[in-house]
Amino acid sequence: MTPFRLLVPALCALIAFSTCQNDPRPPTTAAPAPAASRNAQQVAYICPMDCEKGKTYDQPGSCPVCKMALEVATSEQLRHADTEIAAAVETTNLPTGDPNKILEAEVNALHDQVMKESSEMERLGRQIKAEFKTVQDATQRKAYIQAISQISQAGFDMMAWMRDYRAPNDLSADEAGRYLREQKTKMIRIQAAVRKAMANGKQLSK
Repeated sequence: MTPFRLLVPALCALIAFSTCQNDPRPPTTAAPAPAASRNAQQVAYICPMDCEKGKTYDQPGSCPVCKMALEVATSEQLRHADTEIAAAVETTNLPTGDPNKILEAEVNALHDQVMKESSEMERLGRQIKAEFKTVQDATQRKAYIQAISQISQAGFDMMAWMRDYRAPNDLSADEAGRYLREQKTKMIRIQAAVRKAMANGKQLSK
């Protein structure tokens, strides 16, 4: 084989290598992020009182239940929201006569009712605090202080219950039943405290 014939393939390889190195075409664009990743980057809004059991919104606004302004949900609130949604799905799939399903429905119904009453109580509390600034009589001031304290305590107890409550998905049927009965009792006591605070506040409010 002549030296010329050996030189031709080498020149072809060199030209091909140079063409690849100087290729003006842009690099291949990376594949778009999965939908889950894109959704995770979006801002979600949630009621600070969690009136709707983990429901979130993609735009700011006000809660349709308590009328409070929606807040940007934290990562912890989003995890809690996922838990609540999963619990709702699992509860829906339970047999109609399941005693724990009935108990959980009762607890949720109590929560929703007390949330509405708490919102009214908070509005009354703001009104009483405004009126308190104009009260001069010592005895009457003491009554206002007591009413304000009752409203604050009832609101604190409600917030604490909402913070601590978790759907008993990981408990056995017996443990879940005991837990739900305890939560129902707590919610009944909180409702009584809210109603008592409201009654005392209404007696003072002008």
